[in-house]
Amino acid sequence: TEELASLTARVNAAATKLSSFKKDTENRKKTAQLQEAGEKITAAEEEVKKLAELVAPLAAEGAEAMSAEEASAICEKSVAQSKTTQASLEEARNFFTSRQKDAKGVPSLAETLKSLQGRITEATAAMAKAKKVSKNH
Repeated sequence: TEELASLTARVNAAATKLSSFKKDTENRKKTAQLQEAGEKITAAEEEVKKLAELVAPLAAEGAEAMSAEEASAICEKSVAQSKTTQASLEEARNFFTSRQKDAKGVPSLAETLKSLQGRITEATAAMAKAKKVSKNH
């Protein structure tokens, strides 16, 4: 019976250790997924930046003096870029939302979640601003 008690203690210790490893692994997985969400958001921000650069001539001083052909060409390019940007933002937003649900209850990730949410909001606002500029022409 003493041997059985010894083995039971070892099993319990191993189970505790395994539980700890599983918890640590899950936290590392959530952190890695948030990093991936950050990368997707960065890619979406780059697409927004491309769109903003594309429509910048339409927002510049003297844009009214631009020929109709030039403005039309810029608008056509901006429509295509806008679709790419929208798709990229949607992908980033959807991925982030699912990671946000996964990371609930993990206080150490709360600040990262808040930061990523802010970046998505800023990128969406910048895209809306660029779309508005191209719509005015």
